[in-house]
Amino acid sequence: MKYVWVLAAMAVMPTPAVAQTRCFMDSLGNTSCREAQQDVVIEPTDSLATGPWSWSVAAPTPDDVTIRLTAADAGNTVAVSVGKRFAVELITVPSSGYDWADSDVPDFLVRSGNFSGPTLKNQLQTDSVEGEQWRVMTFIASEPGIGELVLVEGRAWESAVREYRVTITAR
Repeated sequence: MKYVWVLAAMAVMPTPAVAQTRCFMDSLGNTSCREAQQDVVIEPTDSLATGPWSWSVAAPTPDDVTIRLTAADAGNTVAVSVGKRFAVELITVPSSGYDWADSDVPDFLVRSGNFSGPTLKNQLQTDSVEGEQWRVMTFIASEPGIGELVLVEGRAWESAVREYRVTITAR
């Protein structure tokens, strides 16, 4: 038997493939349903991560970026080329007031862009801006140098809750 899998507030609920409605569960366990916009049928052997329809959306990083840094690169030393654009791709929850901001940027780095977008495909199919979002910050090394780039995540009215540190070596 085939099922339609509906991603709803961190829970995946199977419903029969013949269903014409999509149901969502809020954090209190209340369920609301509406007409389905698009059903995705996944065979029982398919994985949500590797199946025919991936739930993830890539970070909205510009095509001219030469190096993409992620949360996994925190604490590392990364070599970049002078004059080339690189990006730091992090996830935040702006609907709750959280966002990433510069804390300490070495003098040889120039901020060249700030981009955001959804992390999941179901965020593209609804008007929702809730949940995790990508924050992509791009920089260009204007001259050779070595320094630590520090970004902080938090709410404007509170202290930072997370830090992202990476040492940049520009050549």
